[in-house]
Amino acid sequence: MSELPPDLSLLRHNRTSKFLYLDFETYNLCLHRDFNAPWQAGLMMVQNNQVIDTKEILFNWKGKYEMSADNPSAKHYSERKIQEQGVRPVDGFNSILKEIEKCDYLVGHNFLKFDIFILKELFALFSIKDYKSYIPKIIDTKCLALAIALNCNKSINEPLTDFQFRFLNFFRKGLKTNLSFLSKEYGIEVKEEETHSAINDLKINIQIFNKQKYQLDI
Repeated sequence: MSELPPDLSLLRHNRTSKFLYLDFETYNLCLHRDFNAPWQAGLMMVQNNQVIDTKEILFNWKGKYEMSADNPSAKHYSERKIQEQGVRPVDGFNSILKEIEKCDYLVGHNFLKFDIFILKELFALFSIKDYKSYIPKIIDTKCLALAIALNCNKSINEPLTDFQFRFLNFFRKGLKTNLSFLSKEYGIEVKEEETHSAINDLKINIQIFNKQKYQLDI
């Protein structure tokens, strides 16, 4: 019996679309704009499995927010660097929006549970556009990791967004899907002291998604 030809519509065969990997590092973990905001954003544009552009954006909120002492990203935070290199939040947002509008897919880890709400608040502050219009672009590698762990696959006609939402609020004690755990599962070398820095986390997530594309029919 001859083998079936590959389904070229699957993302593993996609060589033309632009994938924007986006990660926010914030002052704490709450999701209210009065108490939390991003201090750092990392952006990496990938096409044909190659990084074609990398940006780090530092937000200068002029002292409005205080870094939480137990925040894992605090180890990378420098108020001096923020004052020297940080941009006005509106300018940082506009730079991010420009990249989002250029991409075909927006990739992040735990994006639909955390980063999307950070993005939502930035939209509320600085744009008349509706952030919801960009949700169909999102690929959340945490949702995909849960699908893989539960041995679930996307059906042929199921929208990728719908497939991911199936796992958005799933919880099982002992089931791990964080970047550090997935890195070990996939044999990706990670220096723990470099995690929770946006660009470094994106480099890890790119490798994770490249593995996941071959485990799921997406």
